[in-house]
Amino acid sequence: MIGTSLVEPFETLRELEDLYEKYVHNTTERRFVIEEIATGSSVGVLSLIEIDEINRKCEIDIIIDEKFQGRSFGKQGFVLGVKYAFDILNLYKIYLLLLPNNTPGLNIYKFSGFKKECRLRKEFY
Repeated sequence: MIGTSLVEPFETLRELEDLYEKYVHNTTERRFVIEEIATGSSVGVLSLIEIDEINRKCEIDIIIDEKFQGRSFGKQGFVLGVKYAFDILNLYKIYLLLLPNNTPGLNIYKFSGFKKECRLRKEFY
């Protein structure tokens, strides 16, 4: 049997610089690192993606590291992300996709005033 690696190839420094240049002025997304104030530890990421300035809408998502879940980082980060989208980006609508079994996320989104608009069948493989 021939040995194989299941690791994605590494980018060269030049490739990483090109990616940075490509996205540094991208107006269709904003990504924020969520940190614990006391320790400065990164606990998650909040993203505003597919920002549509003409129709004033975007998709939002948040990911919190498992070891920091259940400590209100998701709720606080989400509320700040929504506030940023409405107050700073002047958006009219924010939407998200949610897996049916994501109860903690559902609670945060309901708390933030989100309402279910539709059910996407077979959206995730």
